[in-house]
Amino acid sequence: MFRLFLFIIMVVSFISTYAQDKTCGTTVPEGTTYEEASPYGDPDNLSLHKPSSMSDPIRLYIYIVRYSDGSGGLSDADLDAAIQILNDAFAVANMQFFIFHKEYIDSDKYAEISNMDEADELRVNYHNPYCINVFFVIDFIYAGLSAPTFGDIQGVIIHNDYATTSTFPHEIGHYFNLFHTHETYFGIENITRDPDNSCYNCDVAGDLLCDTGADPGLDANYVDENCYYDTTASPKPDGCGNNNYNPPTRNIMSYSRKECRTDFTQQQCDKMNYTLNHGRSFLLEGTYIVDQINSSNISVGEIGHWTDQWVYYTAPHIFEWNEGERHYIKATYEILGGEKYYIWKDDSHINFKEFVLSEDEKITAKLRKTYGGVTIKAILTAGGGEDAHVYFADPWLRDYEEQPYGLRNRGMDAPLKPYSSPLNLTLESQHQGVFLNQDYTGNEPYYSVKAEAEQP
Repeated sequence: MFRLFLFIIMVVSFISTYAQDKTCGTTVPEGTTYEEASPYGDPDNLSLHKPSSMSDPIRLYIYIVRYSDGSGGLSDADLDAAIQILNDAFAVANMQFFIFHKEYIDSDKYAEISNMDEADELRVNYHNPYCINVFFVIDFIYAGLSAPTFGDIQGVIIHNDYATTSTFPHEIGHYFNLFHTHETYFGIENITRDPDNSCYNCDVAGDLLCDTGADPGLDANYVDENCYYDTTASPKPDGCGNNNYNPPTRNIMSYSRKECRTDFTQQQCDKMNYTLNHGRSFLLEGTYIVDQINSSNISVGEIGHWTDQWVYYTAPHIFEWNEGERHYIKATYEILGGEKYYIWKDDSHINFKEFVLSEDEKITAKLRKTYGGVTIKAILTAGGGEDAHVYFADPWLRDYEEQPYGLRNRGMDAPLKPYSSPLNLTLESQHQGVFLNQDYTGNEPYYSVKAEAEQP
């Protein structure tokens, strides 16, 4: 009796696990015509878009959605694992992705999404137009959600419980206009792949691709633990009355077991590259990234761009600039998290400067820890008195007026300036503290100190 009871519990548990397994919420947008979708699905066109090398890394704008008190949210370890899974899956398509920026959204409303209105509102309210916007949420009615190029609302939502499964590559596949292998929006796909057979329709039905086998709608009922299709299953026949299916149980765009989904076909890869270079070309072309990072390589604060005045943008920001153009860009004047501006990536220490755009599409300002409470004091052997001075040259002191842009620092052109002794270099002073423990290399700027001349 005990063994039978235990067996029943195990069976119920197994059934419950799959009953609770969430699926994809992405559908073909209502009103989509075959003419809209067919340019992406024509095998004759797709073969022209097979890349010969890895694409430039594709930008992901990551939103970690937490509760209003800042609790919950996807961990850094799971995010790293999710990106690795995504890149492993897309390597066959010569496509790779990187985190352009990570942002936290603390909202009870969006942490647990219970309907499509909330999902759409989230994607509309938070949107970077130059990146793939990916939202990791604590709870969602689906495992994931995405949209093709012809979808009204863009953005990808991933349930945290499915972040490190094949769901993430699945939804990014939709983003690049792949359909489910069991798609029926364009008609039921017949099994035959013989173009001379009157039932042949894989180029105009199903997912519009012919190297993905016809799929009756895979799930755990059709696929065993070794990822093999159950040939004893009795799915609904195709449009010609056949049901001898051999569906792609390992295809990422199927509803097979999530642990089985590891593959894209060649036509799927070509279609995604076609979409990247046409419908999603903004991810690669004509853009320059201006970023500002702290010592932990986290984007912080605002950067300025000069037009006829300084206009400020949250870092990082993407500009539609072109190689050879000239632009004045300014780093922050604020102390952020105990750090202040130190250097541009090109080794310039001037806080704003004119950049001539090169092939390097990323311009980065770096911050570094600054220390207050440092005192410089002149100790005189004779004379003393209250009028003793010290001379101090600060390469980061903003004391030079450059018209029409305003005050900037001078780097190693900074002069020795007299100050009353003792000189207290506090965070609140015009120096905003100082950098400590700098290694003298001959190239890096350094502070200079000089004592008062000999007293009479």
